[in-house]
This record gives sequence, C-alpha cells and structure tokens, in this order.
Amino acid sequence: MHEKSILLPLLPLTLLAGDERVSLLAAWLPVVGAFSMYPLLVRDGVALPYIALTVSYAVLMAGAALWHARQQLEVRSTGQCEIPCSRCSQCHW
Repeated sequence: MHEKSILLPLLPLTLLAGDERVSLLAAWLPVVGAFSMYPLLVRDGVALPYIALTVSYAVLMAGAALWHARQQLEVRSTGQCEIPCSRCSQCHW
C-alpha cells in the first residue's frame, strides 16, 4: 500500500511538470518518493537498480534545472535569450 500512497500523487504532479510554477517540485518530489520507498526496495532485493535509476534521474533533472537557471540569469542580464525556451516567462519568442 505504501507504494501507491506515494506514487498516486506523483502522477498529476508529473503531468503539471511543464508549468513553471511547479516544475521544481515536479522534478524533485519523485526523488523524495524513491528515498521514502527504500526500506521496501531493500526487502524485495531491488534497491541497487532503483538507486541507479534514481541517481540517473536526479542528474538529468539537475542538468535541466541548471540550464534553465542559466537561461533566466542570461535574460535578466542581457534582456534576451540565446536559445529560445518555451518554459521561461521572460522569453518573447
């Protein structure tokens, strides 16, 4: 039952991941969910693959978050984006 109680709220949040207001929460809440499921994963013997996938996911999300942060800093300093980004409210493409 624990898996469903953490995974069910993640589904609608994942669908809202494109919204700039919840994108950070949508990116990192699955990592917190995976961490909370660790005792169950150890018991089932699938902790190592799950950790590998969670770390891979976290690295991908961190890279995307850093890229977006750099884009926002560039917009604030120069007034225009080098690369158009549909998520940034300050881009006028």
